[in-house]
Parts: sequence; structure tokens; C-alpha cells
Amino acid sequence: MNHNLFLRAFAFVLVLLAGAIYWPGSSGPFIFDDFPNLSPLGASGGVSDLQTLMQFLATGFSGPTGRPVSLLSFLLNANTWPVGPESFKKTNILLHLLVGLSLIWLITLFLKEVLQRSLGHREFLLILACSAWWLAHPLWVSTVLYVVQRMAILAALFSLLSLVFYLKARAILFFESGESARKGIAWLVLSALSVCLAVLSKENAFVLPAMFLIIEVAFFVFGRSGNGSLRSSLLILFSICTVAISAYLIRIAILNWDVVNVRRDFSTGDRFWTQGRVLWIYLYDLMIPKFSTPGLFHQIEVSRGPFKPMTGVLGWFLIACLLFFSAKYIKKLPFTFLSIWLFFSAHLIESTVVSLEIYFEHRNYLPALFVPLIFIDVYKNLESYRKYLIVFFVVMLVIQSFFLSQRVGTWTSYHQMVQVWAKQAPTSLRANLEVSRVMLDNGDFPAALHYFEAAEKIDDQSVVVQLWKLFLTCRVANAPDSRHINLLSELLRVAPENGTTMQYLGHLAEGSDGGCPQLSFKESISLLNAYRSSPSITGSRSDARLQILLGMVYSRAGSASLALEYFSSGAGDLSSANSGMLGVSWLAREGHYREALVLLDYVSVGIREGRLKEHGVDYGNEIRRIRENLEEDVVDHVIQQQ
Repeated sequence: MNHNLFLRAFAFVLVLLAGAIYWPGSSGPFIFDDFPNLSPLGASGGVSDLQTLMQFLATGFSGPTGRPVSLLSFLLNANTWPVGPESFKKTNILLHLLVGLSLIWLITLFLKEVLQRSLGHREFLLILACSAWWLAHPLWVSTVLYVVQRMAILAALFSLLSLVFYLKARAILFFESGESARKGIAWLVLSALSVCLAVLSKENAFVLPAMFLIIEVAFFVFGRSGNGSLRSSLLILFSICTVAISAYLIRIAILNWDVVNVRRDFSTGDRFWTQGRVLWIYLYDLMIPKFSTPGLFHQIEVSRGPFKPMTGVLGWFLIACLLFFSAKYIKKLPFTFLSIWLFFSAHLIESTVVSLEIYFEHRNYLPALFVPLIFIDVYKNLESYRKYLIVFFVVMLVIQSFFLSQRVGTWTSYHQMVQVWAKQAPTSLRANLEVSRVMLDNGDFPAALHYFEAAEKIDDQSVVVQLWKLFLTCRVANAPDSRHINLLSELLRVAPENGTTMQYLGHLAEGSDGGCPQLSFKESISLLNAYRSSPSITGSRSDARLQILLGMVYSRAGSASLALEYFSSGAGDLSSANSGMLGVSWLAREGHYREALVLLDYVSVGIREGRLKEHGVDYGNEIRRIRENLEEDVVDHVIQQQ
């Protein structure tokens, strides 16, 4: 049987099996960051022409580039909002399978370059085994079935393709000449284009030049460096880019080493030492798959310096040893070298000094693509144990597939998800509070109270815990206790900047059933002002958002002039026309039509003068329409008063 046909047939079967396991997960819900990233699809009535397309692409906030390629991909599923999640999740699954096929292609090219001969059926089985391990790993459920993590999937896909196209290009340009050179240039152009697409999908792909450099170092040792000025030029380019990335990270470390991020509660130095442990946790989770994990609520103790705990500096020391010994034995274990160096280089941005959350499973999606390369060296160097290795691998693959199917089943229901995560992370404050919220929404107050009490035991001085206690109290129709309000005020005055705190205070300001309708206007205002007085809030964008919330409360309380003042000030500090228009809607909703017109004029002038940004929404026609309606409302209001 033709070996290429054999590989393609089994690759197709492998991908179908992986897709069949993932497919039921497409019935799951949107969660967390899906909403702020996808809701702009509905701005301006949906994405229907070039203007609304550009406005939508301008709404990207997840990274410095705005990630326009990822945002563009969401239009494959919908051009408006709200919509159902099923189509988005199915697209994620299909993209995941494309990543698996690209991995098969990459490993095939690596083997051909290192072995320098035609590949036999054993090599093809190794390729399929390596790819099957990655495709069937249960760790990717939180990436594939979390819609917004399409950003990570696309970055990995285009990164793989850039490496594949580069290997195809170098095989021609470095070793052939004549007419085939044009073909090589075409592959090289495709590689460069893929790099751009990867970076514009997610910024972790900025590490690709370092990966190209690692591959060239490996091929130089293997005697496959090739000749020509083009290779020298590319090496210089890769080196410059790698040095630039390293210099950027070093600069962050130098400037912010002891600076505590108020939103994260740890410094850049703390995060660096913590990542020395986290990288080993990632490797452990990859090599020892689990039935379930804490999902999005991993609880990792933050290192407070290199020796608190000792495992921080020890982790980085062991990583350095791993890199050193894999380089030392590169000729004997070539694929181990590639696996280890490519894995850690892919973690260079997200797992060092950039101020991100400590641990997320999806950060391994790209780096782990290179981990199964180690299996090739293991198989080739343990020749006498090959039968046992095959049996072991088949058993491991079956176990992984079973774990994968179970996790996929969990992701079909948010209710199941959060319960499993809280069970796996019993000391996670966020996990217990989230389960408490879900249980309360489902009408199960005893369970909601149980998980709240678990959170309170973890940290009874947490402002988020005490805010949720206020919500629980209000939901059982009890008036809030004045002593509890005073405690909350004291905690808010020293509380750090926190998105969940802002979210909870937003519910209070709205006066909705999701908050605490029994809270008086005076109490709501006192809590908002208490948080504004916190040192970490003063002068920040959160302070401006709190002014918008105060505008909501004063609007509900009938203090139209104060509401107008806070809405105007908040929108100005945020430079946000969106916030100003939100204030217009609140004032109009509460019957303050004159003040709504004044604020509308403020927003209109601010947009025209460039002080207020529209953030992907063209308010021109909307402002004219609202002004006409408000002027009619003012007239009607005057007539009614007469």
C-alpha cells in the first residue's frame, strides 16, 4: 500500500473520531469573555456592510493588535447579536481538527529533514500516534468549546502553517536551484503571511521568529543547514526579532519588577517566580491527563519572591537544566531538543513577566503541539521495548479519549461546569461564588447559601464575598442590615481595582432584581463613593465608570442635575461616546428629558471635536433620531404639566 495514501486515510479517520467526540459539546452555552467580545456584533444593527465591518473590527480589546483576524472569523457564524452559541462552537471544533491535520504535516516534514530518507510505515504510525495524543488530550476542551478561545486556536493554526510553509520553502531554496526557486519563494511568502495572520489572531504568536531560529539551529547540527545568502539573511532576521522580543520582556521586568498590579494583587517579579512552578504544572497536566480539572478556576499560590516558596527558583533552575541537557544531547535526541525548546519558546510571552492571570489551560494549546515529538526519540531509542510501548500508548490514548468525552459532556451545561470546577478547586473563592450565583439563579437557595459559606470561610474580608452576601440577603426579601452596609463601606475604601467588584456594584446601581432593589438610594451612593475613595481607584478608569454608576442611581432617585453631572464627567474621563449615550438612555428612561438632551448635545460635540470616541459605533444617525424623540418628549411633558 502507498505510504502517503496510508497516512492520509488514517489521518482522515483520526480527525473524524476526534470530531465525533467533540461534536456534542457544541450544544453548550456562551460563558464569561464570550459576551464582551461577541456582543459588538449587534452594534449598529449588525455587520451588514464595509462600514459596520470596520466598526466591528475596531472593537477588539483583548490584546494590543485588537486581534482582527479572530474577530473576522466570528462573522463566519453570525453578523448580529444576540445569537446562539452552537454554530460558533462547531466552527471551533472544525478549526481544532485543522490544527491536528497541520500537526501531522509538520511532524512529517520534521522527520523527512532529520532522517533524510523516505518514510516507512513505522514512521507514519509514529506521526499518527503523536498527532492522536495531541488531538485526544482532554486539556483542550476549555479551549475548543470556549468560543472566544478561537483566538488561541487560530494563532496555533497559522503558527503551524507558517512553520510548515517555511520547511517547504527551505527544502527548495537552501538545497535546489533553477526553476524550483520560484516555488520556494512562494512557500516563503505563504509562511510570512501565516506569521502575520497568527499575530493578528493572538499576540502569543510573536514568538514565531524564536521558533524559526531554534529550528535552524537544530538543522545546522543535523547537517541540514544548507547554503546561500538567503539563509544567512533569514537567520539575521530571526535573530533580530528574537532579540527584540527578549528585550521587550526584559524591559517589562526591569520597569515593573516590584510593581504590584492592583487588578492582580501580585508584582511582575512575583508572577515570574510563580511561572517557574506553573510551567511544571502545565507539563504535569499534559503528561498525566485527568478526568476533570478546575477549568477556568485554577487556584495557584503566588510566589512572593524566589524562595517563598522555594519551588519558584527551583522550577526555573530545572527548566534551565532541561534546556541545557536537551541541547547537549541534540544529536542523540534531536526530536527531544525540538520538543523542549519549542515548547518553552512558545510560552515566552504568556508565561514570564507580562501581567496576565497566573494559570490558564489554553496557554498550552500552541506549546503542547511540540510535546509529542519526544515520543519519536523514545520509540527509536527503546527498540527492544517497542511492543510494550505500543501497548502502553494505545491504553493511554483510550484513557485520554474517555476523559475527553467526559469533559465534553460537562461543557454542555454551565450548571455542570461550575459544579465540577468548584469541586476540583474547593479553595477557589471565585469558583465557590460562581456556583453560588448559578444555584441562586436556578432557585436552589440552600445550595447557593452552602457555596457562599464555603467562599466566606476562604476569605470573609473579601469585598466580593460581602457584596454577594448582600445580594443573597436581598434575594430572600430581607432588608439589608445597616451593620453589613457599614462593613462593606469599610472594605470598599481599601479594596483593590477588581472587575467582579465593579460588576456587582453595577447591579446595585441599576436597581435590578439581580442586585438589591431593597437598598436605598442613599446606601447605594455611599457604597459607590466608598469604592471611589479607595487609593487603587482614585484617578483610574474604574473611577470614571463609578461616576457613570452614580449617574444611574441619581437618575433613579430623581436628582436629574446630579445625574447629568456624573454622566458627563464619567463619559469625559473615559473619552467614551458609548458611556455618554448610556447616560442619555438612563435619563430619558427616568423621564429627565431636558437633561437627556443636554447630555446628548455634550456627546455630539465631544464626538465632533474628537474628545469622545465612538469605539466601533457610528452614532451620527442615532443622535439625530434620539434628539427628535427627546424634543417631542419635552413638549409632551410640558403640555402634561400645564
